Amino acid sequence: MRLVRLGKQPARVADDIRAALASLGRGSTVGGGIALIGPQPAGCAEPVDAILILPKGVLIVIGVDLPDPAMRLEAPLHGQWKADGWPLVRTDEATNPATEALALSEAIGARIAAELPSSPPVGTVVAVGPFVADVEQPPSDLAGPVRVLHPTPTSMLAATVSLASAKRPCSAPTARALLDLLAPDTPALDDDVLFAEGFYAAAKNEPRALAEPTATVPVTPVPRQTHGGWASPQPSTPDSEPLAEDEPALAAAAPTEREEPPAVAETPAEPAAEPAAEAVAEPAAESVGEAVAEPAAEPVAESEVAEEPELEPILWPSEADSRGPEPVAPQPVAPEPVAAAAVAPHGEAKAPKPRKAAVRWLPIAAIGLLVVLVGTAIVSATSGGDDPAPVAASSAPPATSAPQPPRTTSAPAPTSAPSTEVALTSRASSADARCASHGFGDVQASLGRTSCSEVRRGSFDATVDGKKAAVSVAVVSFPDTRTADEFRKVADNPGGGGIIDVATEQSKWDGAVPRFEGAAYASALDGKSVRLVQAVWAAGTSTPEDPALVRAAKAALTVPIGP
Repeated sequence: MRLVRLGKQPARVADDIRAALASLGRGSTVGGGIALIGPQPAGCAEPVDAILILPKGVLIVIGVDLPDPAMRLEAPLHGQWKADGWPLVRTDEATNPATEALALSEAIGARIAAELPSSPPVGTVVAVGPFVADVEQPPSDLAGPVRVLHPTPTSMLAATVSLASAKRPCSAPTARALLDLLAPDTPALDDDVLFAEGFYAAAKNEPRALAEPTATVPVTPVPRQTHGGWASPQPSTPDSEPLAEDEPALAAAAPTEREEPPAVAETPAEPAAEPAAEAVAEPAAESVGEAVAEPAAEPVAESEVAEEPELEPILWPSEADSRGPEPVAPQPVAPEPVAAAAVAPHGEAKAPKPRKAAVRWLPIAAIGLLVVLVGTAIVSATSGGDDPAPVAASSAPPATSAPQPPRTTSAPAPTSAPSTEVALTSRASSADARCASHGFGDVQASLGRTSCSEVRRGSFDATVDGKKAAVSVAVVSFPDTRTADEFRKVADNPGGGGIIDVATEQSKWDGAVPRFEGAAYASALDGKSVRLVQAVWAAGTSTPEDPALVRAAKAALTVPIGP
């Protein structure tokens, strides 16, 4: 995502907004699009914190400053907000701190719809600060185009993915028309820049830009309330005054936009430039779009076919059990029929029989010694008959040794036993060659530096000991095993980030969305692929050490993803 700084943002939380957007980096690898920082559309009384023009949508980001930091914020769009259980009140008629922000966003969205009917859908992000650990919205609000959140790289990325919901990306001329409408003073961006951010060449019947200057549709100016207008009934100490606005954010250094001269073919006149743009754009669109994803998907599909047999060898434990009695097999000497039956599955265990034959053909003079040998053999046979019981019992404990096998290619063997106790039902699945766009934290940074072939994600409903749980699985494939091993080390590091749950991203969960904080975690390296698993309870608090959740996570190490 390319940042273009146009003006000063009005809210105190603006620094966090700018830093969260800057962390996404340039290009379409993660999100794509153009982020206008501090634009002031015509008719607005003051600048907007940010407007994101994305390939599949437009997001209007408006900051709202709360009187104090909060750990938990209840934020219904049309009801009273509560910070840590205390209602936020004000003397005027506003229902909650986001009332003015929503009115401003609706006015801007109405103008976009009026002047550019073919524009992608418009969403709204209400960014609250100075700090909120957890924002709760009613499910009915989450189904709409508005998100209330504290701006972090993870939350902003999730908002762009869920709200930018057009079926196909918009074209570069449409993006340029939106820039002209919302921020006419934006530096000119050529087609190569727009193509790199995920926009495509225009269809022949699509307008290149605003055809002619239209009458400005006035946006009703809405007074923005500062944090002083909202208060909590509890006595509170005054806010520490703004986080030094003159202190530049570290992430803001990157967004400095440099103007690039327009192509020579586009300078004479717009009619002549249109064919040139199409001629240049169409090859670029093919290279930026589907042609990148499809070659990466084919080798992964082959590797998956090769890997499936490794997920099914459930017979490994039984083979180990059957091989266990081999050292005991030579000892049953006296009970001839029983020994033969016990050793029947393995022909090589009958090798000791020639010794018995040699004993039978000893001279009659050694009959006394033979009696002693027979007695010794009987004692050995009875003691050997006790040995299979511990061996059979040891076939049950693969669950206790399960943590070790996932580090090797024999991981499916120990996990097959727990899977009989965990029922997994697929909820959602997806596959994408753009791996970094589905990660967060250090995992996202690692995927951005490496050449990931594909990421396949699946969400599952699980039943563990009669209790419902949610399991999120991600399989990340790489060109070689060394890169896969390095990525697994990053993912296994506590606090190192992870892969966004696909059912959460696609709003496929029924009822309350599972919270994967405190999830039980498991991972496995299988050749060039790394499988990451998180398991949490569908309702209630989860802990990483919960034995039932750990069992569910290990069971998901072998579950197939997709139809």
